[in-house]
Amino acid sequence: GINAEYMGIKKKHRVHMEASNQIVNQNGKSQSEVLAEPFVENKKYARSAYADPSGGVLITDEDNSIGIFFEVVRQMGRKIMEGTVLDAMKISRPAKITNYISYLESISNDLIFCSPYLNAAAKTSDPVERLKYVVSFVIGSLHKTIIHCMAKAPANPILGETFQAHKADGTSLYMEQISHHPPVSIYSIYGPDGLYVAHGCGEPSMGVGLNTVNGYRQGLTRIRFKDGGEVSFTNAYMFVNGLMMGKRTLHYIKTITCTDHTNGLTALVTFSDDVNFFHHI
Repeated sequence: GINAEYMGIKKKHRVHMEASNQIVNQNGKSQSEVLAEPFVENKKYARSAYADPSGGVLITDEDNSIGIFFEVVRQMGRKIMEGTVLDAMKISRPAKITNYISYLESISNDLIFCSPYLNAAAKTSDPVERLKYVVSFVIGSLHKTIIHCMAKAPANPILGETFQAHKADGTSLYMEQISHHPPVSIYSIYGPDGLYVAHGCGEPSMGVGLNTVNGYRQGLTRIRFKDGGEVSFTNAYMFVNGLMMGKRTLHYIKTITCTDHTNGLTALVTFSDDVNFFHHI
């Protein structure tokens, strides 16, 4: 399997991820070889088959869920007419647009590249290089849950639900759903040989428009390395267009902030906000 794969994730999920990596690595190189390649300016890198030519990820909708989203919008309209405070996270979601993996398992996708990047970050004494590795870890897996779930959102977690996974190099991940309303998840990653420990928490926040949905996981992840260094990062903000008309695409917008608290360094990963209701219609 791929070295970035968590042991314990469902076989179907593993096969899907292997297939997606075969698409990305069209030059025939292994995943570890690709990760080890230095960045080359102006190089024409292979694009995923899921990438939309005009930007973002093209979301396929095999179940034709447009009618379902109309019903969700109607629910929101009724709540507004009733004067109910609108909280998109409390609107019921039909099972037809729910994926078989849980929300906790989807978070594990966001942390899946810890072995190549956080291990390397722990072993370097250069604070700038360490921050680069952390940034690579954060943005490297942004596509994982998207291409797996597509038009279906992860299943809502149950209060007290847990998830754990272990990688071949000794890395361990532990997660738990500690609150139902608001939905709060916590997680910890323990690197091999005590190289690092990471702790984080998250509360999903979502907004639904006439043709769009946007949201992100509120919270912070903090990494403490074996040498005492400490780096934290925020989460990406997602914007999906084309729920009921036009081409459905997912974009990351706004800014991810990675902060080295030990050395006073900050890295900002800023995405374009040039997406709106009329995009791709």
